[in-house]
Amino acid sequence: MDNLLVWLKWLDDGRFEQACKLINSKVFAGTEKFLKDVHRDPPEAIIQINNDQTTSHSLNRLSSGEKNLVQLFLRIGSHMTQNTILLIDEFDVHLHIRWQFKLLNALKDLAAQREANFTVILTTHSTEILETYTETLDINEDGLTKGGHFIRDLR
Repeated sequence: MDNLLVWLKWLDDGRFEQACKLINSKVFAGTEKFLKDVHRDPPEAIIQINNDQTTSHSLNRLSSGEKNLVQLFLRIGSHMTQNTILLIDEFDVHLHIRWQFKLLNALKDLAAQREANFTVILTTHSTEILETYTETLDINEDGLTKGGHFIRDLR
């Protein structure tokens, strides 16, 4: 991740800023952390804490859930166009249930943005996610078209 962030910064075409904005708004929102910048040598990202210029650390000190989400939103932020289709197989794997819902809500927010045609297709085995999704399937959410196919019996 560090190398990709450094490379995006070096390209200077706006993708680094787009990825940082997405990571900070979807992964670190509501926390005291944010992705500030990168060092080129050694190549590493700088996670700032509390706007305190003296309190920062590298990506390797994040939790595994934070690292997974940073990786995902880094990829989305650096490759997203006005017509993006995102396919994620078992998006919830290796994430704490809290991070699963945070990711689901963040992806729904992205899909609901009016300035982009962003389609998200997810698979999951999480009963909690499936129950929540099916309970809200008939609820109209501004900017979203929802659907799905549920396999209940594998016989």
